This record gives sequence, C-alpha cells and structure tokens, in this order.
Amino acid sequence: MPLPPGAIQTVLERRIAVLMPIEDRLRTATAHPVIAPSDWHGPASAAYGDLDQRVRYRVAGAAQHVSAALAATRLALAEIDG
Repeated sequence: MPLPPGAIQTVLERRIAVLMPIEDRLRTATAHPVIAPSDWHGPASAAYGDLDQRVRYRVAGAAQHVSAALAATRLALAEIDG
C-alpha cells in the first residue's frame, strides 16, 4: 500500500533532520589540524600521523556519502513540494 504524499514528506523531513547533524560532525572532525602528542618522537609520531591521515580520509569519505544522501533527500522533498 503506497504512502500518502504527506507521510512521504514527513519521512524525508525527518531524514534531513537526522542527517544534518551527522554531516556537521563529520565535516568538523576533518577540519581540525593534526595534533600529535608533544612527547611522541620517531616511529610513534610517524605511526600516529599515518593513522590520523587514514582516519581523516575515511571520515571525509563518510561525510561525502552523507552529503550525497542529504542532496538526494532534499531533491526528493522538492519534487513532492512541486
């Protein structure tokens, strides 16, 4: 049984409300500079930098997916609103 347009609109609006804070947190997480502990030197410091770089790459990818989901949801909502 298909959902009425009002119910679909409500679902899309809720999805946007849920995704927006997630997108903000992911973007904020990748915006900060790398801060390695000041007492780490040599291999430990290099390993930390490598790990931080890989985590940032993954978080940035997740942020892109959330942004794409938001864009698609907003487009669907705009089509309903006509």
